[in-house]
Amino acid sequence: MTSNTNDTSIVVEYDVPVPTSRQNDREKLPELPLATMREGGSFLLGTKSDEHTTRKLSAVRSAVSRFVDANTGFAFRVFRWKDDKSGKQGVRVFRIRDSEINESV
Repeated sequence: MTSNTNDTSIVVEYDVPVPTSRQNDREKLPELPLATMREGGSFLLGTKSDEHTTRKLSAVRSAVSRFVDANTGFAFRVFRWKDDKSGKQGVRVFRIRDSEINESV
């Protein structure tokens, strides 16, 4: 099949097999200690590159959001993190008071 860059139509194909698993596409996370964290606590999930940080950030934000939706009384902030002294980078999760959510935005 040839492609015309000016053609905006979408071609429906029927001979492409559906992948059996999306597991390799997902960013794998360890079990996050969200339920056991006290207010003021934080943890860092280290990453290897800026691209890895972006993927991990998205996965962590989704996991934290699902946790907060299912559990009342918890509030968290999630940040891209880079420590210039140590060179460590990653995603840092802070447990905050509920009242801090609107104060720090």
